[in-house]
Amino acid sequence: MTLTKRMSLLLVLSGLWIAFFPAKGVVFQGCLYLLPLLVMACGDTRQLLWQHARQITVLSLCFALPLLLSELRAVVLRGCPFSDGAFEAFWRLAFFPLILLTVCRYCHCTSRQILLALTGVGVFYGLAGLSGVFFDDVPMIRSFGARAAGFISNPNPFGFLMAITSLVAVFLVMTAYRHTERILGVVGAGVGLSGLLVSGSRSALLGTLVAFVAMAILSWRYLRTSSLSVKSIVSGGVIAMLLVAILAALPNFSWDLLNHRIAHAVQGDIRLTIWSQYLERFIEHPFLGVPISCSQKIHIRGHGFGPHNMYLSVLVQSGIVGVAALFTGLVWLIHKASLICLERIVVVPMALALCLYCFFNSSFFGNEITQGVFALIVVLSFQPLHELRR
Repeated sequence: MTLTKRMSLLLVLSGLWIAFFPAKGVVFQGCLYLLPLLVMACGDTRQLLWQHARQITVLSLCFALPLLLSELRAVVLRGCPFSDGAFEAFWRLAFFPLILLTVCRYCHCTSRQILLALTGVGVFYGLAGLSGVFFDDVPMIRSFGARAAGFISNPNPFGFLMAITSLVAVFLVMTAYRHTERILGVVGAGVGLSGLLVSGSRSALLGTLVAFVAMAILSWRYLRTSSLSVKSIVSGGVIAMLLVAILAALPNFSWDLLNHRIAHAVQGDIRLTIWSQYLERFIEHPFLGVPISCSQKIHIRGHGFGPHNMYLSVLVQSGIVGVAALFTGLVWLIHKASLICLERIVVVPMALALCLYCFFNSSFFGNEITQGVFALIVVLSFQPLHELRR
């Protein structure tokens, strides 16, 4: 296979992965396992993979190895059946971000191109989710929109994707040198904020607020020295907010989901009850925790519930050792993101939003959207400085 064909195939598979990680499905799973095989099958990409493996080794140990070791301990010492959850966590959080980084280095993909692709994907799924609200009387559109937005199961991942989309879109408006980029940024901000509002995800909304505050702090020095006028930034923000207002004012816009979730939060959430019972389970096995295969869900009112907290989930399953490694990895990743040039304005807030979102959701080790955003944060944080636009 020639160099051009190999690069094209790697780019196509990477693009399909970025396009389909919010929707899961066969295409996403195929890229998740076919892309590493292609990278390891070729000599030059395998050499590049080995050169950059040391940069991701610390993250691999921090995020995935504690769960994997806990699982192996349960299989060997306790005779518990092996759970594929530990293997999936190790593959997606430790190995696959390294594969994506290798492909980006090999194909000379810049951080700007990755952010543009992420915004485009967010706009597509945002419009698909909003279509389920505005075209409620069309069965095909309603079903597709509901599945895209996660309304059938859980709208929190959709809300988080919309939060990241709006965050990246605002960054594109701030730093755009092309008119098309600015248009995509304004549309992405409007669709992202509208989708976030429709999802009713409180954790995603809280993460968005913190991320925008962090972005404002990080971008203040850049805006003072940038040739981009503050007037264009303000006008882009006003246009995005107008799009949100117009969508919310339409007569067929449904506020039922948002009202229900707000009322549920005011009347009392069962998370505190769930957290207290899982903490009791952690106290019984504080050092290495209870492995995934041996742990059982907490049952309340006849329903089984997970920890609803990534940090508590790691604490229960991997103990103090696992949560210490997790915090080490998160702090190191945020520090690494803060060292890059212009893109740190958006990468650091993305990491902060992910950390805060996962405080109310345990989906970091089981949801494709959070894992996909994490992988992109790793790739953006480890991009070489000479490829970043200064």
